[in-house]
Amino acid sequence: MSTVDLNELLDYAGEFATQQLVGKKAMVAWCILVDVTGERTPVAVETGNRFENISQFAKVRQLIRDRGAIAYAWVSEAWTSSEPGIAQPSEDPRRQEIVIAMASDGFNSVARQWDIRRDYKGAVVALAQAHETLATFGPLANLLGQRA
Repeated sequence: MSTVDLNELLDYAGEFATQQLVGKKAMVAWCILVDVTGERTPVAVETGNRFENISQFAKVRQLIRDRGAIAYAWVSEAWTSSEPGIAQPSEDPRRQEIVIAMASDGFNSVARQWDIRRDYKGAVVALAQAHETLATFGPLANLLGQRA
């Protein structure tokens, strides 16, 4: 079992996202790798459509193996919607911009989200932790693969 505190890793991911996003309009996705010594290595990840993302997830899984990571956090921008009948948040004109982070050690996964606050020019001024915590999601919950 890993000795990585996943909630502490999510705290770090939120601080990292704040540094990457505040004062800017957008951020690339990041995978923060944690090795056996506890060292954290952020790696920028290009994202795209569903098929491009599958290819990127495979590359990140290989990087995890190559670097000997024992845990990771995925951090990216996303949209969320609470509007009933909306299949995709991108279709909701009142969607909320968020930053999502999901951390896993291959045995356990935890997730968190922050609402993005922008100024009148569209630049991010703050991330506000949402009261509701996301459940873990999709292929991001199992990038360590061999453990889960």
